[in-house]
Amino acid sequence: MDEINLFESLQYLMKYVRTSGSWVIAVCPDTDTTYPSCINLMAGIVPHDAHFSGRTILFPEGGKLTLVSHQVDCDFAAPFEVSFLGWGKVTSKATDVMAKWRSAAQRVISSKGDSL
Repeated sequence: MDEINLFESLQYLMKYVRTSGSWVIAVCPDTDTTYPSCINLMAGIVPHDAHFSGRTILFPEGGKLTLVSHQVDCDFAAPFEVSFLGWGKVTSKATDVMAKWRSAAQRVISSKGDSL
């Protein structure tokens, strides 16, 4: 996935979080390029009225967007929604990772705007 698509996906997710007030966790593959690109893009597009803590944007409306590597355990206590960024061609390993996150989340959000 190129940086333009990652940028557009993060922009959509920020808009979704701001309007819904929910917590969305965006899961990226932990590769040499994808996860660092997502973190850098996210840091560069934080709105002026939001707070960025390194991997989470906290919005004044109450929502938050968190970016994690696929290697992070999905045992978060609070209810969350999940989206997948930068996966490209899905492998069996990716399918297993996505299944784990899907089962832990309240809802899966497409980075293109539709609920899955």
